[in-house]
Amino acid sequence: MNETGTGEIREEKSKAPDTINPGIGLKPEKSPKRIEKRTKRGSHMSKNDKKEPYPVINTLECKACGRCLQACPKGVLSMSEDLNSRGYHYVEYKGEGCSGCASCYYTCPEPLAIEIHIPLKEEESR
Repeated sequence: MNETGTGEIREEKSKAPDTINPGIGLKPEKSPKRIEKRTKRGSHMSKNDKKEPYPVINTLECKACGRCLQACPKGVLSMSEDLNSRGYHYVEYKGEGCSGCASCYYTCPEPLAIEIHIPLKEEESR
């Protein structure tokens, strides 16, 4: 039923634009060029003393499905004996040997459980 209560169906034209122009209405400091400069590969990562890639496991999000253990070609992940606060065992990184392939990340069904950190090379960090 429509607003008049007569049961008529009216087709109304959408007021939304047919196309969206990216960048219109953005303040100069948020223009796409400046955004691109801030999002270069690795710009969000802090410098640390690690020279090799490594996984960071969010133990609270891990549900112990074991998919990452099977996917890791280097075998650098293991299941913890401990339980997280939700009652699940969780995956741990053995501390070295990660190649940064991100197979564990891509097979994990929990979107926040695994991150792969790839440190900046010396020439990239300057």
